[in-house]
Amino acid sequence: MSRAPQLVSFFSLLLFTTLVFAYLWWGKFQYEHNLLLVITYVVGIGLVLGNHLYHRDRGRDMGFRSDNNRQAIRTFGLLTLVGAAVIVLIGLGKSQARLDRWEDLYLYIGWAALQQHLLQNFLRLRAEDILGRGHRVAAVAAAALFALYHLPNLPLVAASFLGALVWCALFMRVPNFAGAWLSQAVLTGCLVLFFKHGLLNQFQVGKPGHRYEYYGGGVNVAGGYDSQGKPFVVAVPGPDKGVRARIRVFDIDGKMKSEWTALPNLDFSGQVAAGELGWGPGDEIVVAAGPGPRNPPLIQIFSSSGELLKEIGQALPNRGYGAWVAIGCGRIYAAQGPGPGNGNLIVELSPEGQVLSRREPDCGFENGVRATVSEPQTSAKTDACTRLLVWGSPVSVNPSRVFLSDTQPDCLDSFETLPTTFGLNLTTLRLSSGHPGIAVAPGPLNGYPPLIQILDLRGHKIGEFFAFNDPKTYGSNIAAVDVDGDSRDEIVLGEGIGPGRPYTVRIFSQDGQMLTKWDAF
Repeated sequence: MSRAPQLVSFFSLLLFTTLVFAYLWWGKFQYEHNLLLVITYVVGIGLVLGNHLYHRDRGRDMGFRSDNNRQAIRTFGLLTLVGAAVIVLIGLGKSQARLDRWEDLYLYIGWAALQQHLLQNFLRLRAEDILGRGHRVAAVAAAALFALYHLPNLPLVAASFLGALVWCALFMRVPNFAGAWLSQAVLTGCLVLFFKHGLLNQFQVGKPGHRYEYYGGGVNVAGGYDSQGKPFVVAVPGPDKGVRARIRVFDIDGKMKSEWTALPNLDFSGQVAAGELGWGPGDEIVVAAGPGPRNPPLIQIFSSSGELLKEIGQALPNRGYGAWVAIGCGRIYAAQGPGPGNGNLIVELSPEGQVLSRREPDCGFENGVRATVSEPQTSAKTDACTRLLVWGSPVSVNPSRVFLSDTQPDCLDSFETLPTTFGLNLTTLRLSSGHPGIAVAPGPLNGYPPLIQILDLRGHKIGEFFAFNDPKTYGSNIAAVDVDGDSRDEIVLGEGIGPGRPYTVRIFSQDGQMLTKWDAF
C-alpha cells in the first residue's frame, strides 16, 4: 500500500502549522501585514481545499449531511447547554458580563464555522490519514495542533484544547458539521461576554506587540505654559510610515503659535510631552522618536518656539520602536517603545540628559510600560517628587491598571481604572481641590469610546464622562493644562490613534463640558 497519502497529510499539517506561526509571530508586525494576512489565508485555504481534492474527501465524512440531525441536536445540544451553563455561572460569580462591540458576536459566528472546518476536516482528517480512520489519537493530535495555534495565551490554549478534543470526539461519533459549528458559536459567544477581556486576554494569539493595524491617524497631545504663563497645547500626528514628527503649538483657542519638524531623519511621527525643565522661561517640549520598528530611542528638547535645546540619544537600549516620554517635577521620564520583546525599563533624566535613576518594575505588562510622576501639591520644584505612576503600553493584552511606587523598585500598590485593555492613556492633573490626580482614557482599539475618568492618586473615582459620540473611535490621547488660571486643570483630548482618524483636538472641563475644538493638521 502506498504511503503517499500519509506523507501528503503529514507535510500538509507541517506546512499549515508553519504558515500560521509565521504570520502570528512575525507577519503581523510587518508594515505590509494586511498583504501577508491575505497571503496566509489564500495559501492556507488552498492547502485545505487541495487536500480535499487529493484525498477525495466526501461531504458526508466532513459532516455536510442532514440524515443525523436529530442525533446531532441531542449530542451537540447537550454539550452546548452544559458548557454554556458552566461558563455563565462561573462568569456571574467571577467576572462581569461585558460586550464592547456587537460586531464581536457576529464575527465569532462566522469564525466558528471556519475553525470547525479547519479542526474537523483538515486537522482531524489528515491526522486520521496518518494514524488510521477513527483512531482516537487523531482527535488528540488535532486538538493539540489547534491549541498550539493559540500560544502564548495559555488560558486560551487550555480552553481551545479541551473544547477541540470534545468536539472532535463527538464529531467522530456524529459527523454533523452544523452541530459542531453552532455549538462552538454559542460557547464562544458566552466566553466573549464573560471572559474575553480578563482571563482570555482579548482572545489574542501570537507574540504580543504594537501592531501597524492601529496606525494611520489621530493626534498625540501635550499641554504647557509659555514664558508669559499662558497655556498652550502641543500636537503631533499619530504614527504611520512616512509621517514625520510635525510639532504644532496652539493657544487654547486653536490658533497656531509655532511649527517645526522634530527628528527629521525618522518617520512614524513622535511622542510628545511638555513641562518645566529650567532651560528658560516657560515650559519646554520634549519629543521622542515614534514607534517605528527601526527607530532609536532618540529624545529632543525644544523651547515652545521650536529652538532645539538638547538631544539625548543614549538613555535607553536601542531595540527599535522609539521611546515614550513624560515630564514631571523638572525631570524627564523615558521608557522603551512598545516593540515586541521590549522590557519595562524606566529612566529618570535630568534636563541635561544625565541618567538619575533606572527602574525596571515587574508589573506584568507586555512590551514596555509608560510612567510619570505626580507633581506635589505646591508648585515648588524642590518638593519631594517620588511617587511613580506606571501603566501599560498600547498592546492588546495590557490591562488598564495603574501601579504606584514611591521608593520600591517593584509594582506594589495598584488600582483598576477603565474596563478596557490595550493599555491606557493617562495624564496627571490638578483636581478642583488643588490635590494631584489623574485622568485616563482608553487605549487604541477600534470601538473604544472617548470615555474619560478622573481619579485621585488612591484610585478613587472623582468623575467620569463620555467626551463625544463616535462609534468608530480608537480611544483618546490625553493631556492637561489650566486654561483659565483657576488652579484646576482642564483636559486636552487628542483623537485616538487609528486608521483614517482625524487630527482633532478638544478641550474639556473636568465635569465634561467641551470648551473648544479644532483640527491640528
